[in-house]
Amino acid sequence: MKRMLIITATIFALVALLSCKKDEKIEISQSLENSTWSSIIDVETSVQTKIEFTSASDATYSVITRGYGADITTLQVEYSYTFNQPNISLTPKSDNTPALKGYIKTLGEAYNVLQLSSEDKSIELNLTQVVDKDQTIWQ
Repeated sequence: MKRMLIITATIFALVALLSCKKDEKIEISQSLENSTWSSIIDVETSVQTKIEFTSASDATYSVITRGYGADITTLQVEYSYTFNQPNISLTPKSDNTPALKGYIKTLGEAYNVLQLSSEDKSIELNLTQVVDKDQTIWQ
């Protein structure tokens, strides 16, 4: 009887282990079109940075102050961009804002991270891709 119990437990353990599938790995897309990338909301200031790639060559950079019931966009800049995976360059459509350069990398198996900075390092961004525009990650 004890031997049957051990055999049954072993079979159950094997079935349980073999039925688990490997987690899917997130890959860097060949195109950024129609994707949104956001920073984590700063707890002290409630500020969030966001870049929306609206077409194959245009992007909008926004700084948003998140509030209860209402969000205020405090800065919005239009950029044109080039993407040669994993490198990206954003050129402002107006002269008074800095160009941004950076790259996309995979962070672990679950996130893609867009790292951008201006040449003088006055702007440094670490953004993660937002899958659903209505979904915000709070940390």
